[in-house]
Amino acid sequence: MLQCLGKERNRMSKKSINILFQKRDKAVAKKDKKLFLYTQLKNLEIKNSYSNGYFKLSKLKSKVLHIEKYDNKNNSWIAFVKEEYYQHGKFSHKGYLIYKLINDDGRFVIYDITW
Repeated sequence: MLQCLGKERNRMSKKSINILFQKRDKAVAKKDKKLFLYTQLKNLEIKNSYSNGYFKLSKLKSKVLHIEKYDNKNNSWIAFVKEEYYQHGKFSHKGYLIYKLINDDGRFVIYDITW
C-alpha cells in the first residue's frame, strides 16, 4: 500500500513539474515577467540565469526529458529539460538544461539552473 502511494505521489510530482515548465513557456510568449518569476523560488531571479534573456525570445518550447528525486526528503528534484528557442517566430537554437526544483509550500519552483 505504501509503495502504491509513493508511485502516485511521483506521478503527481511529474505532472506538476511538467505544468511548471508549461507556465514558463506561456510567460515567455506573453512577456509576463511576473508569471515567469512565479516559477522560481521566492519569485526571484536565479543567479546567472536572468529572465531578460528569455524575454528576448518570441517563443520558448520546453520539453521535460527526465525527472529524478534529488534527495530522500522527496521535496527536491532534478529535471533534465530540452528548450527550443524562437526569435521573431522562427526556430533559432536549442539547449539542454538541468533544473533543480524544490516543492515549496505545495508547489514546485526552480531554485537553480545548470546550462
